[in-house]
Amino acid sequence: MKKRFSLPHLLSALVLLAGTLQAQNLAQTLTLQPGWNSVWLEVEPSQRDPDVLFAGQPVEMVTTFIPLAAKYTSLRDPASDTWKDAEWRTWQPATASGAFLNNLHQLMPGQGYLIKATDVATVTIAGIARLNRIDWRPQSFNLVGLPVDPASPVTLGAFFANSPAHTPLRAFRLLNGKWVQASSAEPAVPGKSYWVWCGTGSDHQGPVSLRSSSSSIELNAADSQGSVEFRPVGGSALTVSITATGSLSLARLGGAARTAISGTQTLTAVAGEWTPFRIGHASLTSFPQTSAASLLEIRCSGVLWRVPVTCTP
Repeated sequence: MKKRFSLPHLLSALVLLAGTLQAQNLAQTLTLQPGWNSVWLEVEPSQRDPDVLFAGQPVEMVTTFIPLAAKYTSLRDPASDTWKDAEWRTWQPATASGAFLNNLHQLMPGQGYLIKATDVATVTIAGIARLNRIDWRPQSFNLVGLPVDPASPVTLGAFFANSPAHTPLRAFRLLNGKWVQASSAEPAVPGKSYWVWCGTGSDHQGPVSLRSSSSSIELNAADSQGSVEFRPVGGSALTVSITATGSLSLARLGGAARTAISGTQTLTAVAGEWTPFRIGHASLTSFPQTSAASLLEIRCSGVLWRVPVTCTP
């Protein structure tokens, strides 16, 4: 079977990378196998229309679970026509006989999708980095992806350690069109979605909790600032590494100090409390005259978050 590449979307990604907001632009590659594939969309697509994204691709169906009043308490394999249930949104190409039933019109970031392909394919989706937090629904399976650091992926067991809502861990991955229970010892796969049972209300985001005022930070004045805060989930302190890249010069703020960010910054997240990482413009006197952007890449214990930082004078 011949692997197919989506050249228009790859060219779109290259054009975006040449722009002012280069640091925030990402291209997520979906490597599809024949049959059903589970995908977690990590980027905010610049083009959200599935008619455009999957044009010319051997994609038969795209479907996603949107919780309404019901909870998902019993797993069924995709071939059992799960996607016909009211909580599912589905797209089929215009040539399909069931295309008139389409109710999935946009692909959204931080969302799990099941994609049925008829051949091997590579689809490249150009988009913008976003901080995607998991919104857990209690007493239900949740179709989620995890913020995995590809260079040092966290295991499923380590990601959900110290979370009462996920103990014992019930996580399922898609294998040959069937949902099979995943081992807690296996590394989580970036860009893949899993069904994970959540027993009670939870805000669990991994080995260290992370919070920010929004999915992106806007520095719209010379003295404006933003912050990202961390708190270890277990009883031990954790080291957080933060790298800033892009055209917007940033400084780490601490009291009256303003230290320019270069290379990788580290901080110790103290157990039992929130540890802030405050940022602002590198200088109070040289505010950017044109739009600029940077991207914070935050790594800790095998997870990776991306937080965009922008300035629009």
